[in-house]
Amino acid sequence: MSNPIISQVRLAIPPPGMCPHYWAHQEAMRLFAPGPDANRDFLYRLDADCLTALRPAGSSIREDNLVLPYRWPATAEERRFRLRANPTVTKFINGKSRRCDVAQCARNTAEQQERYADWLRRQGERHGFRPGEGGEAIRKYWRVRDGKREMSLVVVDFSGELEVTDAAAFRAGVVQGFGHGKAWGLGLLLC
Repeated sequence: MSNPIISQVRLAIPPPGMCPHYWAHQEAMRLFAPGPDANRDFLYRLDADCLTALRPAGSSIREDNLVLPYRWPATAEERRFRLRANPTVTKFINGKSRRCDVAQCARNTAEQQERYADWLRRQGERHGFRPGEGGEAIRKYWRVRDGKREMSLVVVDFSGELEVTDAAAFRAGVVQGFGHGKAWGLGLLLC
């Protein structure tokens, strides 16, 4: 698997009245998609005015301020990480499949933190990493709107240390992204 690249671009503020998450999605597509009708082949996240994207190696460079190779941690090396994700489970309610926050029915903050830590551990088991103890999970709610459709997303910012246990599975997981909501800038794990 060739090494993907990280790009960082400074953005202006979104136009008044526009959903900032939809605006960031549009800007990411404008900057990093191979063409106007292309499928998204990259992950991104927005922190303040900095849009960070993980793109396949060999992607064309369009208006980038900074381009770096993704720095993979060595197996058994502990590294700091950041992950903004939509940690959900699928439940069947009234015969319909629904995505629900994994900590939806948590009775208190400690139980909520444990459910998010469990979700991250399960991601690690599938994708070749082990999160360290003492990581942080900060939950937020985003109201996102694209045109007429509006929805609410649970967004959790995970941070802490991780240890890579299977380099190939970890690389595949990072490139694929973690959780749902990738079109909204979720799922990108940065080390």
